Amino acid sequence: MIQNLSKLMDYIARNILKIVFLVFLLVAIIIKSMYSFLDMPYFEITNLYDVGMMLVALGIYGVIYWKRDLIQEKGNYLLGFIIFMIIAIGFIYLVPLKPFSDMQHVYDAAIKFGNRDWSSILNDEYWNTFPSNVRLGVFWGILIFLLPKSLITIKILNSLFAYGTIYFIAKLCKLYGFKYDKIIYCYLLIFSPLIMYINHIYFDMPYLFFCVLAIYLNKRYDNIIFSGMALAVAAYLRKSAKIYLVAIIIIVVFDKLKSIKPFSINKKIVKEAVKIILAVIICLGISRLSINFVKGIFYGEDYKSFSSWNQIYIGLNEERLGMMDMDFSYDRTAKDVIDRIVDYGPVKTTEILTKKTFWLWTQGTYQAQRYGFGIDTQSEEEKFEYSTILTKHLVNDNQTLRRMINAFMRAQYLILFALMIITLWKKRDISNIRIWYYIIIATFLTMIVYELKSRYIFQCMPAMAILACQALEYIPNIKELLIKKD
Repeated sequence: MIQNLSKLMDYIARNILKIVFLVFLLVAIIIKSMYSFLDMPYFEITNLYDVGMMLVALGIYGVIYWKRDLIQEKGNYLLGFIIFMIIAIGFIYLVPLKPFSDMQHVYDAAIKFGNRDWSSILNDEYWNTFPSNVRLGVFWGILIFLLPKSLITIKILNSLFAYGTIYFIAKLCKLYGFKYDKIIYCYLLIFSPLIMYINHIYFDMPYLFFCVLAIYLNKRYDNIIFSGMALAVAAYLRKSAKIYLVAIIIIVVFDKLKSIKPFSINKKIVKEAVKIILAVIICLGISRLSINFVKGIFYGEDYKSFSSWNQIYIGLNEERLGMMDMDFSYDRTAKDVIDRIVDYGPVKTTEILTKKTFWLWTQGTYQAQRYGFGIDTQSEEEKFEYSTILTKHLVNDNQTLRRMINAFMRAQYLILFALMIITLWKKRDISNIRIWYYIIIATFLTMIVYELKSRYIFQCMPAMAILACQALEYIPNIKELLIKKD
């Protein structure tokens, strides 16, 4: 019974993803999804910047692939760490972005918390609209409690979270038995969104790290309880950690109980059930207690938060294809969502959902150009702490350097996306890595209706990387093909 269910779920996830994503990739070659700093998604035709930067990216990764056996044999994690931190610190120094928007308030709260100035944290009126983000300020405040209270400290911690994510993705590829785990390691060391997000003082980098760590711990030590501990931190930072938790539980059930007869109970079932329950209690219990503790200290009984229906309602707005339109309401319900769908009708609703989903999965930067370089301004002083040789070229998204970086970042993403699709089409038995299929399909289905931000699929980057690593084994050896041809 469990074996049949797992095969059915594998078949559905694999085939939905491979068909939809292949269509998206083919369309994305011509039509480019773009992000406006007015928080508007839009589309334009692929231009020379995109073609040029795609050739550059293909050239770089082509050399890495050509030397894959040498890199796999001689590759060194310590050297990789040093290279990445040099890149990260160089980025921090050369692009000294001031915190802005949400992260400005989170950063201020973190510094106040770290300096034990707890009573003044809620003086910021921002918390009247987004009170739940105080927990992010507390999180960063705890991390810097014994460290220098500065922006650079947090950005360096972000760098370590980014590297940790890369490291455990590579280690997972090795545990899965992939031949070229160090190639995907090299690929991610220069993956632009991971570098850009070092400037983003929010939940993204630590959240991604703890989610990947959770799956690594379960795979490495075969213990879901360890995963629950890591996911407790991730769930404190963002609710969508539940997607990872559910995926891990499903995998444990499929892998451990696949040979159990229906309706039978034995010690193995009881043992695994206890582990799963403990993992859920640890993950959801600790994260909920921590969030409630922060609420109790900073809000008392006056705390309010928006329901998920609010984000779904926003995610269906026509004007911005589901991107934030500031139409918030504490009283939003399922009826409001249904009324909006009825008002649009099936044709318009389908058009909105199709466009937003295509935009989401092909925008290609996880909106890292916003969070790495800040919103468009007229001068360096408005967005950077000081001037460097780069800052004058990074003032707005229309400048040549910014356009080249954005195009290169998108090229890197599309290469990763294309490699993932190769695995989706070539690998029929996905039992060894099905957890990543489930994480992608769950995120895919959720984001069809949820508020639109390409940053929200950043949690699927590890899944894309792991499937891309598998794809390297399906790509023919060009040198051998040339020899055979001769």
